[in-house]
Amino acid sequence: MKKVFTLIFPLILFGCSNNTAPIESQNTQNNSQDQVGLSEVKAVKQVPIKTVGLGKTCGGSENIGCKTGLICQLTQGVEGICIEAVVQKNLTCSKERKPVCGERHGIKNGYLNECEAIRHGATIINQGLCK
Repeated sequence: MKKVFTLIFPLILFGCSNNTAPIESQNTQNNSQDQVGLSEVKAVKQVPIKTVGLGKTCGGSENIGCKTGLICQLTQGVEGICIEAVVQKNLTCSKERKPVCGERHGIKNGYLNECEAIRHGATIINQGLCK
């Protein structure tokens, strides 16, 4: 018990101070510009994203997302319809990491390997990451 008190007491005494000393960045380049005071750190308000199911309208000004396993296929500018992400459900792919860049419905996306790109209905543009 004495050991626990000895370890916790300094945390209580010093750990809850109100100092706003700058936090130094791990980046060694531009160190003079990478210091941020604690008083400058702001909380980001989390806003829940509305998601919809297969065949429903997505995107738009409300930025409506599609449920898991679906993607938003744009039909009119920034608005679209939720469609299946996987086109060939019976195709089983390995987890081998040989990235490819593919395109589906005019949108570039990176895939784990060629098989995953084909499984998702993408046309392979190049080996490696998308540029």
